[in-house]
Amino acid sequence: MGSRRQESIRTAFLLSQGGEFAFVLLSLANELKVLPTDLNRLLIIVVVLSMALTPFLAEAGKRFADSTASDEPGSEGALGCSFTRIFLPTKFLS
Repeated sequence: MGSRRQESIRTAFLLSQGGEFAFVLLSLANELKVLPTDLNRLLIIVVVLSMALTPFLAEAGKRFADSTASDEPGSEGALGCSFTRIFLPTKFLS
């Protein structure tokens, strides 16, 4: 069985950041002239900003996840949405 909804939401907020490995890849792309220099610079800025925002995104993810804490089907979440469980068949019968 997968993660609980709250854990999944927190993880989603944390996965949005770029990591240190992005600097290695962007440096290599720059050396090999795979990307235009301006695009490479922009991507480095995006990675730096995403890393800087990670603590704030972690807190935002925690708060959002806590607001959707109820596990009961049909309960209202953070945006007033009604969550229901939907089961889809994995194979369609012909």
